[in-house]
Amino acid sequence: MDEISAKRRKVRKGTRSCWECRRRKIRCQFTNEDDPVCVGCTQRETNCVSQEYVPAPSAAPQDKRLAQRLGRLEELMEKFVDNGSESRKRASIPSPSDSEEAPTTLARFTQHTVDVFESSVADNAAQMTLNQSDASSPTVIIRQTVRYPSRSAKAANVSAQLHALFPSQKILYAISQQSPGARFVLNSFYSQQDQLDGKPEPLSALAQIPPITSHPSILAKRLLQLAVCLQQMPTFFDGSTLGLSKSPRETMEEWVAVTGRLVTSEDDFVGCLEGLESLILHSFYQSDAGHLRKAWLTCRRALNMAQLMGVDRKNSKPIRSADPAFNEKHRPSPPVIWFRINCNDRYLSLILGLSIGSKDNWFAEDEALVSDAPSDKLGKMYAVIGGKIADRNDLQGSAAYVLTQSIDLDLEKTHSQMDEMWWKTPDMAICCGSSDATGDGMGVIMLQVRHYTLVLMLHLPYLLRDRGQRRYEYNRSSCMQASREILIRFLEYRSCFTKAVSGRHVDYSALVAAMTLLLGYLGWRWPGYETDKEQDRDLAERTMERMQEMGSLNNDTLCVEAAETIHQLLPIVQRQPGASGENLHLHVPFLGTVNIHPGPTPPASTTSMMASNSTTPSGNSVGDAMSQFPLSFNPPSFAQDQCELPTTCPFEGTSPDVVNFNWPCFTADPEDWALQGVDTTYWNMLNSNIVG
Repeated sequence: MDEISAKRRKVRKGTRSCWECRRRKIRCQFTNEDDPVCVGCTQRETNCVSQEYVPAPSAAPQDKRLAQRLGRLEELMEKFVDNGSESRKRASIPSPSDSEEAPTTLARFTQHTVDVFESSVADNAAQMTLNQSDASSPTVIIRQTVRYPSRSAKAANVSAQLHALFPSQKILYAISQQSPGARFVLNSFYSQQDQLDGKPEPLSALAQIPPITSHPSILAKRLLQLAVCLQQMPTFFDGSTLGLSKSPRETMEEWVAVTGRLVTSEDDFVGCLEGLESLILHSFYQSDAGHLRKAWLTCRRALNMAQLMGVDRKNSKPIRSADPAFNEKHRPSPPVIWFRINCNDRYLSLILGLSIGSKDNWFAEDEALVSDAPSDKLGKMYAVIGGKIADRNDLQGSAAYVLTQSIDLDLEKTHSQMDEMWWKTPDMAICCGSSDATGDGMGVIMLQVRHYTLVLMLHLPYLLRDRGQRRYEYNRSSCMQASREILIRFLEYRSCFTKAVSGRHVDYSALVAAMTLLLGYLGWRWPGYETDKEQDRDLAERTMERMQEMGSLNNDTLCVEAAETIHQLLPIVQRQPGASGENLHLHVPFLGTVNIHPGPTPPASTTSMMASNSTTPSGNSVGDAMSQFPLSFNPPSFAQDQCELPTTCPFEGTSPDVVNFNWPCFTADPEDWALQGVDTTYWNMLNSNIVG
């Protein structure tokens, strides 16, 4: 009581009450006046302190649940300390191949990264604080120990499965040295200036197998890089010399399938730099292999993930890596990543007739183009133009045509950025002499084909409009000239790369170009018509023959169907002047039957008439036929009595008028849906209401 006595306080005279009774607001009573403890405190077994003394700080009431929590916390702390000491002991003897170490390493990864899918900002803030401070509060320790074991165990299991797919380093070295795709996968996420500055990893990096303790996205990225390398192996390379347990094609398909199932389709594993790169590489592979619709889905997933990570912002911060030992020298620039995603998304969206994922074009603004090399500027401008064409396709009448003319000027400006030597078709026979030259030649041809494909898609809706007038003659001639340029480059490219495992963009563009070149002769006539017709027929026939060869060589469905489509359209240019051809019928999935009515071929005299008159004279049978739109469409039959819905139909649950079991799944592989809907988009653009 010495301390209490020293802290007396003045109270009102006659007051004799303890603090506990005052707190409870009850009368404080004593049996005898000399008793030191009141009746209430005696019954409650509490300290009885008179109000003339300063009360001692009262301890918080004991909570059984709180006590249990504190007890568990002490146990977890002891386990955490024990595990930490064991980890340090194991770290003194490095063994990268030891799978028992995987959970510890992956737990460290999950502790030092911020999950973009966390449900609360407070959780993210707590983790961010953990990154910035070595001291951990008890609350954070609970999250470290309790929250992550299941995720770490899952990641460790996935990493082990991915690690088991790698062949020997000797095989990886051979792949990296022989494939022209090696430099492509290493340089894909860097601008040309970045490449000159030495930011990409060296070629030898592809021969390095990440340790089994690596995060799944790191292992997936390396496997996808190697898959693209195998995909782009030159034709003359003998895959049996690699020593793989399976053929190169089976090997790369297995790598892509497993990484897609375990990593790129898992939200938990793609919220980092390597995860984003894996999504982009996966989309590249699918697109180049002809899986256009799946490539679009994967690319859109990458775009959405990039937005969640803030990569789409102008002043975005560096993207965090899943590798604790990441070399900052090799960190790619967020603007380059964002451009690559948009470039791929817009091209796929355009040829599939789908909406683009983002209309953000800041990556192509003047300040962003200052330090770019000419080819980088070209690629960025094509991404912007692709988005503009998609916007134009949603317009009608004069608004659509004004925007078409504006985009045409943009394409001309873009064309003028490169000199005439660059626009010459590369000689692939020379380029195939070395992997570096092959890669350079492929890159140039791909960009050239991209340019002419955009020109074709821009003017395509006007190809068959008002054939008796000259209003849209510029659109027709632009379409046909772009088609010729595409076919010339297709024949050159496929003279070297006859294996249909890569370069599918060129094949699809060639099919569209051949169809356009032949349809352009429906009713039109111009100076040099007969000469052009013979040359164009020869070009279309050579394209058809090359596709037939590839179809038989590789058992390739796309080339077989493309060759058959061209064969069905060839009669358009095989008629004599003035003769009427038979109607042609093409069956297109999800569209129905396309009926082509050639009508009579304009005689030679029509050329002079069209040159002197803006319209064909009335009462002229040829002019009347030319003024009619040469296409008609029969919608597909949806009669339920004509088909039996299978139990595994992908359209189960939809209304009867959109169900037909003969149709492919919307994400079907090229083996089941060779043209992937490119033909549907093509005919829809020809038959669109864009003219008004």
